[in-house]
Amino acid sequence: MKISNHYYGATQDGGNQKFNCYYRKGTNKYVTRFAVSNYMPNGKKHSDWCGKGCASFKTQSEAISFGYKICSSLKQINDVQEIKSVVELHSQYQKVFA
Repeated sequence: MKISNHYYGATQDGGNQKFNCYYRKGTNKYVTRFAVSNYMPNGKKHSDWCGKGCASFKTQSEAISFGYKICSSLKQINDVQEIKSVVELHSQYQKVFA
């Protein structure tokens, strides 16, 4: 579901994980960024996370599809550790089967 410039993907527990996608001019790639509630790098709270594996999409539709795929694998919303884990598993899968 899309509301404004944000997307909401259904998680395994029926929650809605918020994410967005944007174009990064420096790399000419699209990036998927997930809303989180427990991400505190350097002791400062951040409201979103985008890590390795979330910033290498050629088209916006690929980035959005990735966001929905990750959301459908989550057990709970806004948990940065779980999102990181699922993104890493997806990355490993891509390396083996790409």
